Amino acid sequence: MRRAPPQPEATQRVSTVPPPLSKVTPSVLTVAPEGERPDSPAALTERSVRVTLVEELRKALIEAIELSKTMVAEDEAAPINEQTYFYAVEVLAPLIIAMELPVPLILPLQNGGIGAEWHDRGMNIELRFRNPYHIYAVLEDAQGAIQPFHGRDPFLVQTLAALREVSTRASERD
Repeated sequence: MRRAPPQPEATQRVSTVPPPLSKVTPSVLTVAPEGERPDSPAALTERSVRVTLVEELRKALIEAIELSKTMVAEDEAAPINEQTYFYAVEVLAPLIIAMELPVPLILPLQNGGIGAEWHDRGMNIELRFRNPYHIYAVLEDAQGAIQPFHGRDPFLVQTLAALREVSTRASERD
């Protein structure tokens, strides 16, 4: 007796429409499914911060891609390398969200790489993603809390201390 081949499970559609405004706080966007409320106001705040950071990062990345297209059209730069772009996003997004960092200025590099820069609160942090795992960092602090650094930092060992300092200063000012 032959069995029928297993039927694929129903696929869930992923909505590209932004989530509805929260019924708890109409002015705050949440990622909670419609009908579900966050467990507490703190959960609502945490989710809304993540949503805001992700949206700001998405906008910054789109602007970098548009600038790259203009630079390529004017023969000023190579197009952004797709692998380098996705590597930079995979590295930056979790850091920005986990550390609640301000979204950096994101720029295309002439060689097809991508740069991320924070110039805030006396800090100058520049990360140049030239290829996956080839990250050049410029770290400077007007207040002297971190040591200046100019060099390769493929695993962000030097950079993490500077990003923690930016995060601390951001939380103190807010």
